[in-house]
Amino acid sequence: GDVGYHGAEIRTPTLDQLAKRGVELNRYYTFAVCSPTRAALMTGRSSLETGVDAPIAKQETLPMEATLLPQHLKQLGYQTVMIGKWHLGESREEYAPHKRGFDYFYGFLGGFIDHYTHLSSGGQLDWQRNGKSVREEGYSTDLFTDDAIKQIKSRDKSKPLFMYLAYDAPHAPLQAPESVVQSYASISNPVRRTFAAMVDHNDTQIARVLAAVEAEGMANDTLIIWASDNGPPLPGGASAGGLRGDKASSFEGGQRVPAIVYWPGHLTGGKKLESVVSVLDWFPTLITAAGGKVPTDKRLVGHDVMSILAGAPQPAGVSMVLGNRVVNGAPGYYESAYQWPWKVLRAPTALV
Repeated sequence: GDVGYHGAEIRTPTLDQLAKRGVELNRYYTFAVCSPTRAALMTGRSSLETGVDAPIAKQETLPMEATLLPQHLKQLGYQTVMIGKWHLGESREEYAPHKRGFDYFYGFLGGFIDHYTHLSSGGQLDWQRNGKSVREEGYSTDLFTDDAIKQIKSRDKSKPLFMYLAYDAPHAPLQAPESVVQSYASISNPVRRTFAAMVDHNDTQIARVLAAVEAEGMANDTLIIWASDNGPPLPGGASAGGLRGDKASSFEGGQRVPAIVYWPGHLTGGKKLESVVSVLDWFPTLITAAGGKVPTDKRLVGHDVMSILAGAPQPAGVSMVLGNRVVNGAPGYYESAYQWPWKVLRAPTALV
């Protein structure tokens, strides 16, 4: 409910055009909170299996025996770059992205930071480049964009590039450039007003990244995937667009999120796809698209969905289980099992 192409009052012209030119995933699912989704993206394994079933604690990490997506792509000759939010391990350097398959990492390791001071909730600086803390002035969205453009322009042109750009906005704390906030004066709720400004400004920065891809002559040979990592926090000014539930819930509002895939010359644009795609599917889909072979590991539960993105019908019997530990202190788990088009949900009774 927070993108223009779904009717939001928030201006997202870049994403609107991307959805118009690409494939809009109208049934795209993630885990209901951030770390489980990111763990699934990196491993292709369910976060209920890896143990990353909640926002990850400082001392925890992804299983060290897991071979992550960037490690597979490096083996296929890719240069691998990560910029932005990691939140998959921070207490030891070997947990960090630049030690787990990324040639280059610029960003922060924890769950969230102040967008201007880059301090964590504990007041510690959480801002680094390849393991070295750096102090920089500026709004995080702008700094991530600047660095992404720099990495695109300075890439090793003898290799294909994999970039994982994980913006932290519009995650709390709610902060945005004041001029953008003022442009939403028509929104009476000040929380929603600032949230809208964060999304709006993020959209303008995505436009800068796409322009750099175009200027470098990469546009016709680059697969672009844009997606949210979990449902919206309703108390934080966000909207689920009429879906039931929000972030941390296994109702549709917590797990069904906006996503777009754009790949000129490979995928026919202008489509709204109703077939089911989940975050678990990117691991096998990207490895296969890069010319690799997906490991024969029964713990990998996603599917190569490239044919579905290209317009093939949804295979019969699509099933998946998504869930996460309740993060508000309540007992039990939020879990949802899909056997398309059916869904069964298990949640603490008080929250149903």
